[in-house]
Amino acid sequence: MFNWHDIWEKKGRIHTRDLTILDGFENNSDVNPKKIALEIINQLNINKEDKVLEVGCGAGMIAQFLKCDYVGIDYSKGLVEKHIEILNNSVLHCHANDLPFKDKIFDKCFSYSIFQYFNNKKYA
Repeated sequence: MFNWHDIWEKKGRIHTRDLTILDGFENNSDVNPKKIALEIINQLNINKEDKVLEVGCGAGMIAQFLKCDYVGIDYSKGLVEKHIEILNNSVLHCHANDLPFKDKIFDKCFSYSIFQYFNNKKYA
């Protein structure tokens, strides 16, 4: 079984500023971060004044395209550090099932491509 935490910490130590690679979508991937971000923006109707939480933000592959009051969380300290270094966003190191925020302080919340890394359905 993979130790996903170790894998993501290792990603955070890679010497690159390529957010797609840092967030696990290697060069042979056809992922389009801008298209994904635009779909999330449209689906959630994210506006500039919205306070938005991204759970599992990684290094900021999607966040780089969001123009709002953004906060991200991730359980990889290395990716959180890269995210802050590269994008200067407000990002915290914590687990998805233990958020350090009061209820209802965000207008919108989303996660992209992270549920497969959770230990079980209860955690999700």
